[in-house]
Amino acid sequence: MLGGVAVMWLSLPAGSSVGAAQTSTADSWGPAVDGVQLRIMPAPAQPGPTPTSPALPELRGQLRNQGHDVVSFVAEAVGYPSVEIDGVWYSEVRAGSCCSGAQLVPAGSSSGEISIRFDPRHIYSLETPPRKLALRSGPHTIRLRTFSSAPMIYIRGSAGRDLTLLSNPITIDVPDVPPAVERQALVDVVSRGGDAAWDAVPTLVEKYPAAALSAIEAGIRATPSEWIRGMLVSFLGDIQGDDVTAFLRRTLRADVDFPSRVSAATILSRRGDPIALPAAMSIWAEIQPTLAAPLSDGTRDAVGGVISILARSGDADAIDALARRLADDPIDVRMAAVKVFLPESHHVVTSGRAIGLNGGPAQLPGGTAGIAIQRLLLAALDDTGTQTGVQGTYDEVAYQEPRVCDMAALVFAKRWPDKYRFQWSASTTARDAQIAIIRALLK
Repeated sequence: MLGGVAVMWLSLPAGSSVGAAQTSTADSWGPAVDGVQLRIMPAPAQPGPTPTSPALPELRGQLRNQGHDVVSFVAEAVGYPSVEIDGVWYSEVRAGSCCSGAQLVPAGSSSGEISIRFDPRHIYSLETPPRKLALRSGPHTIRLRTFSSAPMIYIRGSAGRDLTLLSNPITIDVPDVPPAVERQALVDVVSRGGDAAWDAVPTLVEKYPAAALSAIEAGIRATPSEWIRGMLVSFLGDIQGDDVTAFLRRTLRADVDFPSRVSAATILSRRGDPIALPAAMSIWAEIQPTLAAPLSDGTRDAVGGVISILARSGDADAIDALARRLADDPIDVRMAAVKVFLPESHHVVTSGRAIGLNGGPAQLPGGTAGIAIQRLLLAALDDTGTQTGVQGTYDEVAYQEPRVCDMAALVFAKRWPDKYRFQWSASTTARDAQIAIIRALLK
């Protein structure tokens, strides 16, 4: 598991449905659906470090097949599993990995036990609006619901369809963690760095901000991964103070890794610090020559972050710096430098890899900055580079393997709808005709 709760995609004959809830003991099973049941149980107690906060314990899950067909399931998969806590359903936004193979459970047998862990950073209620889980000490009743419909389902029998199961409910007891113990435990974990620091730092910043800076500094020094170092820096955005500002400014030095520098520049930019934009322009000039090589996750995040800073700046020189030598950058970088100017909306990349952004300008500026943005987008209309393997949606638009020129045309249509039109067609010929009209109107 890569964190989160295990997801099971079950493949059974047609006619499957969700079973009704039932009261059960810790060793009983959930309701049967076509003879298949799911149960959860507490994991055996293990010695370990002091808990950093009240937390859901690790569980074990198991599948029992009393039906007539073989069941296939994936215990670790990208999806949106649900957990019910004291009658409220929560959905985790991230869980498991995409690469586990299917396990088979023949009729009349049970699966092996599955480790189930919860990541408190990603547990939000299914209410409107959603709220983050605030777990308190004491007894809680929980159960799980498997997820059976997602864009990336790939476990399905030749004659079957996906099945949703409910587990048995069990009662767990969350031990109390006194504030002084919790604070010190969080400081210790964050100071040691690594993945554990990334897990603990949100709670430390939220509940004990006065202790966060020194722990984050120590965690950064102890962390070899530049991606995690950048993430640790980013949590300082929720903490004010001259000491935090001084640390963020020091982090802009040229001898610091790109992810940390971009995280610091992002925070300072949002706070209106005049040092942020020149620093971001300098980072962009340094990072561009490195983009031809395969990018680490940390560098990819840094590229998206600095593009967002420059795009949001409302500064003509910054926009021109973003556009400079952009044509020589890899396709995903060129695409990100165009997409950043789309209006904020529901934009999801459903397959393939794309550079993530930290948002663009809410409103496009006028004056020289606005002219600089139009100049960048006009040049992008001539860029027929294709982002192969990428699919996504933007509001009502569904696209597959987009070209940079298509995305630039979409920006024109969304930002200036009274002047430009663009309908995303499956035909490149149809798209090219619309792009030609936009280009002519700009000249």
